[in-house]
Amino acid sequence: MVARPSPGGPGKRWDGWDEDCRPVARGTVHGFVPDDVPRARGTLTLRSTVRTYLTGLAVVWFMVASACAMGVDEESAMPPKPPRLDGSTGATGGESGSGGSGSSGWTPAGGEAGAAGIPASAGFGATGGATGGAAGEPPAAGFGGGGSGGGGVDCNPGEVQDLGDCGMCGSLQKVCNGSGSWDTPSCIDQGVCTPNDVEEASCGNCGTQTRTCSNTCVWGSYGTCQSQGCAPGDTQDCMCSTLGSTTSCCGQKVCNNNCEWGTCGLKPTSQCDWDAGTTYRCCGSGGSWEWCLSSCQWSGNCASCGGCGC
Repeated sequence: MVARPSPGGPGKRWDGWDEDCRPVARGTVHGFVPDDVPRARGTLTLRSTVRTYLTGLAVVWFMVASACAMGVDEESAMPPKPPRLDGSTGATGGESGSGGSGSSGWTPAGGEAGAAGIPASAGFGATGGATGGAAGEPPAAGFGGGGSGGGGVDCNPGEVQDLGDCGMCGSLQKVCNGSGSWDTPSCIDQGVCTPNDVEEASCGNCGTQTRTCSNTCVWGSYGTCQSQGCAPGDTQDCMCSTLGSTTSCCGQKVCNNNCEWGTCGLKPTSQCDWDAGTTYRCCGSGGSWEWCLSSCQWSGNCASCGGCGC
């Protein structure tokens, strides 16, 4: 350091320099400088230097604070989406994915739970918006926190839920399958009929009988067989006549497969219809006849007759 020369020249004594770099004479009040003392040229005063330094520091602080404020706003904006392997761009961390929504990509907080367990495309903010899994298991985070996993299952496998009555006294139920989703509801444990329904069935000789369904969807017992006919193949006498104490039936009817009687005809063993002794036929060479007996057979006695028309 170079010493300052005495400002007064030879023969003068000075106490030192004041704050403006001017010499101070001995015996003077501090800070008082005679008018004849020259100021140092080409130098900055200490006060000016400090003031300039502080002003510059304030300017720098203001610029830094402004830049920080602008940076916060800039950081709040989402960065561009990076391309994925398939050439598309994923959703940003704050966007809702198919199965959930991630929070802002610049904050580590996870997004809200997704409505379904379908993975969301990852953006710059998170690896995935939401992934399906057991009980909302969170996915791996990217730059920001990933959204929490959506509810991947609707139910516990094997769980059964009753939905009320159905069908014929049955129960409507749905069952949770192994994938954690509900199968299509089905009606189980049904009865065999609808209450108060009536069922008719064949019985006897072409007859009918009915039964009624109970309130528990079970058939009751059949009632009496109604509207029966004859038994198919049965026979019934006909061509019956009586003379005195003798009654003879030379014919018969046969019941058909519809349980109905056929027409009356001679029995297989009858030759004629006795008809109470009034039945005859012509025989011989003419002028003769023979009669049908009560046994339904021809007499075999061909007798002459007059005016019989034979």
